[in-house]
This record gives sequence, structure tokens and C-alpha cells, in this order.
Amino acid sequence: MDRRDFIKTLGLTALGGLGVPLSAETMRGVRLREVDPILLRGTRGCSLWNLVRLRTNVGLEGVGEGFSWCGRARARRIHGLIRRFGEKLVGKPPPSIIEFLEGARSEGKSLDQEWNAAVSAIEIALWDLLGKMVKLPVYALLGGPLRTKIPLYADHAAFYDGGAGEDTASRIRRILELKDAGFTMFKWNPMNPPGSARELNEQQTAERLAILRDVREAVGPDFRLAIDAGGTFNLEGAKKAAAAMAPFDIFWFEEPLHFSQPEGFRALAQETQIPLGTGEHFTNRDQVQTYLDTGAIHYFQTEVGTNGGILETIKVAAMAETHGVQIATHDWVGPVLRMAGSHICAVIPNLIYQEYAALAPTDVAALELLDPPTRVEKGHIVLSDAPGLGFELNEKLVAARRVG
Repeated sequence: MDRRDFIKTLGLTALGGLGVPLSAETMRGVRLREVDPILLRGTRGCSLWNLVRLRTNVGLEGVGEGFSWCGRARARRIHGLIRRFGEKLVGKPPPSIIEFLEGARSEGKSLDQEWNAAVSAIEIALWDLLGKMVKLPVYALLGGPLRTKIPLYADHAAFYDGGAGEDTASRIRRILELKDAGFTMFKWNPMNPPGSARELNEQQTAERLAILRDVREAVGPDFRLAIDAGGTFNLEGAKKAAAAMAPFDIFWFEEPLHFSQPEGFRALAQETQIPLGTGEHFTNRDQVQTYLDTGAIHYFQTEVGTNGGILETIKVAAMAETHGVQIATHDWVGPVLRMAGSHICAVIPNLIYQEYAALAPTDVAALELLDPPTRVEKGHIVLSDAPGLGFELNEKLVAARRVG
């Protein structure tokens, strides 16, 4: 393809993704032959991954994934919703991204996480299919990359094969291995209140700070540490925890409170210098705007598999940019979502990191599900110029791990 044809194709493709039909030549006769919801045994404590494959009558396929959270019942409900969407699409030309999103939004379920996970799965698959139809990577359809090496931070999934009883020294060795591999930040949760408690008592605080102190001394002052509380503290507990952690140069304090408490985040931000983060649970831009308006958030951890997909995540990143907030995309379930996140991270100007969870030896499935496998070098995902999201599914692994 020469430069003139490339520019022509890129223009048609971008318009097709955002609502204007592709050229008649490109689209002539293309129909969705099958929408195949795929439920797989996952890793990292989240039992099932929700994928979807869009098959066309011309042999091209698009693959997407929705964030299935943790729990088999929720995952199966999302699986059923993906099937429901698919039944409406089979036999028709692939819809434009906006056409599909507006149709889904018309049912008024923007606060329903399961609904939005299913929407995200289909939306991501449509982007993948669109890129393969015109032989361009998704990041090109989104305007072209600012970067094709995506900076990653490592998270607590590195501990998952070691068991809950693994000692601090063993875990420090794992963090140091990640540092040596090129990661520049590690995030985990040593500060969780026990059981149903919402605050740490004095002894518990001392025990957890001892762990944090040991880690900080081991990794040195130039390696970043972030804390993810998973929404477990009440406001007073979060204030005490933040004050206790302040001497250890914490890069961010993620979800110190439940995500439904924007005013709590505002109050906490007024009492701590540690930057705050949240975002993985949000399903619509109104929720995002509420948090941005508090002025309390420094890092927004949006989840492409929950908020409606790639286009919605781009919009969220733009909203955050106007408030001086950086994006650190969330990553916890399957590798299809990770790749969708990487294409977003390639184009947004306010990126700080992409989360990376496939860090334990038990994560073999997460590493091998895609063909070619995700390329990680020196703490970065390296994107190729392959069309769509840049992979096909490993069919042998799909067959071995499929449960629905």
C-alpha cells in the first residue's frame, strides 16, 4: 500500500469506527456469521474470563473481552449478556462502534457493571475486526501512536503462586526480581484491615509499617511503591493509614475508600500529601466527572472491560486530562483486555502506566492465550504493527480451558 492509499484507508477506517460507514468496497457483502461467547478458566483468583469472537462470512474475526470480576455467578451472567447482544448482530453487517454503543446505551443500564462488561467485550471485538478488515492496528484507527512501548507497573499478582502465608523476605525477593526485569513501580496491599474491620489498631499499624519499611529499604529510594487498599477503609481509618505511610514515599494510595464515596476522597485528599487513585469500578462518564470535580484524584485507573470499551476509555482519558489527572489503566483478568488497554495507552497523552498482572508462574494461560504472545521487554509492552489488536487466539489453549 503506498502513502496515498494508506491515508485514504486510514481516513475511511477512522470514520467507520466512529460512526460513518466504511467504503462500499471494503464493506460489500461482509456479514457477522457468528458471535461466539467464550468462557474460559482464568488465573489470579478470578475464576472465569469472558471473551467473545465475532466471525464474519469473509473469514475475518474480531476478539474482545469483558471484565468478569471475581465470582462464577457474575461471570456467567456476563456470558449470557454477551450472547444476548450477539443474537441481535448475527446475519448483519458489523455495526459502527458508535451505532453499537448508542444501541446498548438506549436500554439505560449505564450503572450496571455486568451489562457494561458485556458491552465492552463486543465493542473491543468490533475494533479488532475493523482493524483486521483494513489491515491497520487499532492504535492507528485511534489517531496514531504517541508510543508503541507501553510503560508497565507490576502488581500484587506476583505473589499469587506463593500463597497467603508466604513470608515477607520471599515477597521482597519477588519485588526485587521485578525491579531487575525493568519495572519501575510495584503495587500491593500490606495495609488491609483484618476481617470486617475498617480501621487498623495501633499494633496492626505497626506490623504493617514494618513490612512497608522492609520493602522500601530493600528496593531503595528511586523505586516507586504504590498501595492498593481495595476500598476497605472507612474515612478515619484511611486518614490514619495515610499518615502512617507518609514517610515511605508512596507513589499513590489506591481506593483507600469504597468507590461510592467521592466526598470521602475529597476529605482524605485535604489531609494527606500521598496522591490518591481510583477508577476500576466506574461504568460511565458521570461517575468519572463526579470524582474529577472533587479535585482529590491524581491517578485514574480506568478499566476498558467495565466502562463500555475502547472508545469510552479514550473519552475518559480526555476528561481526566482537562483536570490534570494521569491515566494508569487497570489490568486484572485476561490478556485480551490487556492488549485493548495497551492500544489505548499508545495514543493518550496523559498516560503514566499500564497495570500488569501476569507476573506469577501460575499465569501461563494469561501469557500463552494470544498468538503471538504479548511481548514484554524491560517493563514495557511492545506493540507490533499487526492489524487489529495484533493477535489471534491460541485455539489449543481455548479448547483446553473453555467452560462455556
